[in-house]
Amino acid sequence: QVAQPPPASSVPKKVLPSFTLEELQTMPISKLKNHCLQYGRMPHGPVERTDLVNLLKPFATGARSTLTTAPATLPGAVPAPASTAASTAPAAKPEGDGFSLEELKTMSMKMLKTFCLRHKVMPHGPVEKCDLQKALEPFAR
Repeated sequence: QVAQPPPASSVPKKVLPSFTLEELQTMPISKLKNHCLQYGRMPHGPVERTDLVNLLKPFATGARSTLTTAPATLPGAVPAPASTAASTAPAAKPEGDGFSLEELKTMSMKMLKTFCLRHKVMPHGPVEKCDLQKALEPFAR
């Protein structure tokens, strides 16, 4: 005999926590992690506070459609920091997404990491500037 699952009315619904965007900014990391687990959005590996906040923004009460820039289908928050870092980057970034080998040699670590994340070639483990430059060489114009 196959055990029948209990009727849906007898199973208590899991109540997900609610929070505002302002609360997200001041919430402790432990609480952010707990909320990510409850919403099924906890990424694997080490994460930063901003990653957790970006993952939870779409679930915040009063969340606007413009705040859902991080796709929920991707694990972790890797795309969100890449897009925010790229949008706030100063003149080190040339027009569009391209860069030359000369520009690659003069880019800051932050820009190199941003481009590595964007092109999905971020080396694992501790990296030096030359590792990032080598990973990005095939994408230079």
